[in-house]
Amino acid sequence: MFAWFRDRLLRVLRVPPEPHDPIGGSTLVFRAGEGYFHYRIAVWVLGRVLLLAVAGYLAFVLVLVATAVAAQVAPAASAAAKKSLFAKVDPDVLQWVVVGVGGFVLLLYLVQSAISWALLRLDYEMRWYKVTDRSLRIREGVWFVREMTMSFANVQNVAIEQGPIQKYFGVADLLVQSAGGGGGEKGQNQHVGVFRGIEHADRVKEMILERLRKHRDAGLGDTDDRSHAAPSREVAMVEAMCEVRDETRALRAAVTAPDRMDREPARQG
Repeated sequence: MFAWFRDRLLRVLRVPPEPHDPIGGSTLVFRAGEGYFHYRIAVWVLGRVLLLAVAGYLAFVLVLVATAVAAQVAPAASAAAKKSLFAKVDPDVLQWVVVGVGGFVLLLYLVQSAISWALLRLDYEMRWYKVTDRSLRIREGVWFVREMTMSFANVQNVAIEQGPIQKYFGVADLLVQSAGGGGGEKGQNQHVGVFRGIEHADRVKEMILERLRKHRDAGLGDTDDRSHAAPSREVAMVEAMCEVRDETRALRAAVTAPDRMDREPARQG
């Protein structure tokens, strides 16, 4: 049943099954941990219970208000009038109306709960986290698909966030902040990528930091190569100028040598 609902909904919303790999070499794919789904289910169940409690409290308040209003009606004549008025209502019909309304509200509650659970499961399955040696890509959402790609050249900070309930289920959120990331709520800031509900977040953090160091070391190496390339060109130019100078001196010496030989015999005579 859920597979049928998932396929139809993804087809209607035109959600691609998997995002493309980001730019880089080898790609590592991460998904939200199973504990993250259990954590979301726990929050969902808590919300259902609170909703039932609020509905029950409101119904109880309405009954008390109706009882209080009926008790404040004037004694004899009003009581007789009220008795004659309610005498026209069939108790069985009133009972079935109350049961019908209550059953309809309960049916709506069950249908809404089933749909919300299916969307919760689908949101868990449609989370993708991909990391290469140059960048990372995050995609999440079903109704509103949010996808972002961050280059390691702009990454400034990697941090872990874990609440007490997340700690109980063994999951945490890994935040990757890029240049220009200031304020804003988590998940809404375009400069903050969030790996939500992953297991072993500390290992993933170390892996990303290691790839980040390799990326920056490679960039520094390119800079060094360029810095060494410039002096080597200057040295080559100096050596070429020295060769030109030596050849010019040799040519000058060869041109002036016969003139010197003619002058030396004349001086000896």
